[in-house]
Amino acid sequence: MCKQVQDKEKNHKECNVDNLVANAAATVTKNIDPRTLVQFQRSKQLVGIQEPRDDLIKKLSQVSEQELRIFSIYGGGGLGKTTLAKAVYDMLEGQFHSMAFVSVGQKPNEMQVLRDIIYKFSKDLNTATLNIKQLVEELHRLLENKRYFIVIDDIWESSAWSNIELAFPESNLGSRVVITKRIHSVANVACSNRNRVEMKALNDQDSRILFLSRIFGMEDACPDVPEDILSVILEKCHGLLLAIISIASLVAKDPSRRSTWDYVGSL
Repeated sequence: MCKQVQDKEKNHKECNVDNLVANAAATVTKNIDPRTLVQFQRSKQLVGIQEPRDDLIKKLSQVSEQELRIFSIYGGGGLGKTTLAKAVYDMLEGQFHSMAFVSVGQKPNEMQVLRDIIYKFSKDLNTATLNIKQLVEELHRLLENKRYFIVIDDIWESSAWSNIELAFPESNLGSRVVITKRIHSVANVACSNRNRVEMKALNDQDSRILFLSRIFGMEDACPDVPEDILSVILEKCHGLLLAIISIASLVAKDPSRRSTWDYVGSL
């Protein structure tokens, strides 16, 4: 792992962002992965993803490159990789014959991922008894002579991607695959440098806009807020989209009371 990524991981740990998000998510909702909540937010309600979204769509839409192209979105946890991928996926809806968005996770089950993709294209097909070779063959059959767009979200291991990649047939129809992952080395394995998008933390202004808009609907529609506590909260969020949304959900329960802000600021 390169020094840049190591520094980001260290910074991430020092700010205790994982615990911050976990505590907020546990308070807001139970048994729901907070990434799932972010994934289905309307992209127009989110801040800081417009530029990388438009940049990735531009790359995906290069008409001169009709062969299968694989792209990656990488960066530390909570930066908004899933959100960006879903925003791009929604924007491109209707431009491909076949589309699918599936998740992998930290403990990958390649066969289940392949079954999930197949299910998106053929809900009546029983894949329970198929081995990995048969699943790959079935997916090739379903995608043959079709222009497809598939998002594989949250890949942690290079080996998992290597097995899944085999399932995508080569074609000259402009098919695209996007994968998201935290580990830089997986990004190197998946695709060339020009096909990678690195997610970065939100700047102070975008962090503030997103936080207040999640509570009050629009930043300019919010009443007076305790700026001292707001600064403390945003500093703890460290520009991470997932942290900002999760913590804002706590404040949104009763933003008119100073005690609410004090409690959240003390987490």
